[in-house]
Amino acid sequence: MEIQASILNNFSHHIWTRFFNAGYCVAFVQNLYREDIFYADKHFVHYSTNNNGENKKEFENFSDRFQRLFPGYHLDSTMHIRADPGTVTLNLKELMKLFLSKDEALW
Repeated sequence: MEIQASILNNFSHHIWTRFFNAGYCVAFVQNLYREDIFYADKHFVHYSTNNNGENKKEFENFSDRFQRLFPGYHLDSTMHIRADPGTVTLNLKELMKLFLSKDEALW
């Protein structure tokens, strides 16, 4: 019984360590991608340091993908999403006043 428990403990520790290290690896790769160091395909499965070539037409860096997915917004120096000056935005304080108001004319 002790042998089986020991094997199971070693096995579960090995699996946990592998997943833990894989998580760090994914975070590291995604941080490099945000720095526009490499290009990735649409599904973020294949990577390249350039987007030249016949089978790399769908590869794009982070900045290009962000602009394609979120037109009218940009990232500031701390990677917070900010609206461009011409983008229509919603004032949350005004929205809360509207929701909390009992005045039916506003609705």
